[in-house]
Parts: sequence; C-alpha cells; structure tokens
Amino acid sequence: MQKINKRKIKRNGGAAMLISIVFFLFISLAIISGLVAPSVREFKNANINLNSKKSFFLAESGTEDAFYRILESKTIGASEVITLDSNSVTTTITTLGNGNKQIASVGDVSTYERQLGLTLSTSVGVSFNYGVQVGQGGINLTGSGTVN
Repeated sequence: MQKINKRKIKRNGGAAMLISIVFFLFISLAIISGLVAPSVREFKNANINLNSKKSFFLAESGTEDAFYRILESKTIGASEVITLDSNSVTTTITTLGNGNKQIASVGDVSTYERQLGLTLSTSVGVSFNYGVQVGQGGINLTGSGTVN
C-alpha cells in the first residue's frame, strides 16, 4: 500500500510543477508586454512627429521658392508642384487687388499635411537688406554718415 501512495504523490508533484511553470510564463509575458507596449507607442508618436515636421518644412520650402521667383521676376505659374524625396508640396499663387499676391503651400508627407501662407504687397521704397545691432552707447559715425 505504501508504494501506491508514493506514486500518487510523485504524479501530483509533476502536475503542480507544470501549473506553476505555466503561471510563471503568463506572468512573465504580461510583464514583458507591459514594458514593450509604451516603447512601441513612443516610436509611433516619434514617427508621426517627424512626418509632421517634414511636411511643415516642405510647405515652407514651397512658399520660399515661390517668394524667391516672384521677387526675382522669374517665371512661375499659378500653381506649382514640387516633389522632394517622394513627398510633394503644392504651391498656389493668387493675385489680389492693388498688386498684392498671396502664396499658399500645402506640404504632404505620408498623409500628414501642413499648410503655410504668405501675402506679398508692393510699396514704394528701397529694399534694404542690411542692418546694425548696437548695444549701450549707440553707434559713432564719422564724416557725413547718418543712421535713420
């Protein structure tokens, strides 16, 4: 009789061991998935942020290209499409009253779109592309030089 009881104990011990291994496995998988899920989510958010910034800079480049062409009296159509790295920007130029022009650009990177606008107006005067930054004490000019 004692031999039969020992066999039962050994069989019950193996089942208990198998249950504890399966339980440990499920707990380990839960912990690992809890640690991996935020990392995957952050990777997706970083990718979305990068594509959004790419579309913004693409729209900005379309606006600056149209502005340069208008400023330098180069030929440009009412609508221009520029493709950079398989991403596109569509720039639309509309003429407003009094010689003013409006430039609108839409950058598209992986369905993330950014829109940028610029309004140009003509006026009488000189284009002055230089400036002076002075600190305390101002600026001293000799001769007949003046700063207005």
